[in-house]
Amino acid sequence: MNLSRFVVLCGLLIGLAAPSAAHAQLDVFVVDVEETAPGVNRFYIYGMNFGTTRPVVRIGGNSVRLAEYAPDYIVAEPLFSLTPGLYRLSVTSGSDLSQTDEFEVALGARGPKGDKGDKGDKGDPGERGLTGDKGEPGADGVPGAKGDKGDTGDPGMDGAPGAKGDKGDTGDPGMDGAPGAKGDKGDTGATGPMGPQGYQGPQGVQGPPGLSQCGIVNGNTVGRGVTAFAYCPAGKRVISGTCKQDGGLFGASSGGLYDTYFTCRITSDYSGSGTVTPQAMCCVAQ
Repeated sequence: MNLSRFVVLCGLLIGLAAPSAAHAQLDVFVVDVEETAPGVNRFYIYGMNFGTTRPVVRIGGNSVRLAEYAPDYIVAEPLFSLTPGLYRLSVTSGSDLSQTDEFEVALGARGPKGDKGDKGDKGDPGERGLTGDKGEPGADGVPGAKGDKGDTGDPGMDGAPGAKGDKGDTGDPGMDGAPGAKGDKGDTGATGPMGPQGYQGPQGVQGPPGLSQCGIVNGNTVGRGVTAFAYCPAGKRVISGTCKQDGGLFGASSGGLYDTYFTCRITSDYSGSGTVTPQAMCCVAQ
């Protein structure tokens, strides 16, 4: 098999703007072409920022099958034959302009060596490198000149106690000392006898009326666009309520709680046959 290496012919970057802040610029550096059979080729594409998902490779405007792909390496195998000539090869990893690179490669016999190209523009500064290892300590420097006389130092510490002296004469009686500190609190005494019963207090305020004889009342069943009512019997009032849904699928239903009745209504449009029935909890107020 014939394996030939083709580099970018003219540094071609067609119709591409500077890379955006969201994506690093996709770049193709080198393309190796292996002829596996007459007119059948395998392309080895090397570069950077090809992405982690499957990119799209086109040769002469036609998409090709990818045998392998990685962020810096692609193996492309066209399922169609290629005659000798110049072909535009593109690699795309996304919709952003910075995610596409295009250039031309040559298949077949190699022509004479071209003239030396112009010197390229100066590249952008590289990223800052990692901090190097700590260096070895340097050699000792030359001793400096004698410094000025320092300030007077602080007084030294007290010296050791001297030898014990002779016993002195008996002194005069001293003055009365200050009162001593307050003593600790004494233990709690025993519980005394129970006192006499107190007088009865005044009657409290009357509490709110209670509830009794509660029961559930079902209202009428309705479809979309109609409000259903569940009325409490005379002498009873609504404590709570719920909307029971049946039938086809539809959106949410809404309920309204009033003193003596509860309402339900389907709140979303739908095309089914769903229905809703209000249920009210009715109790006697005492």
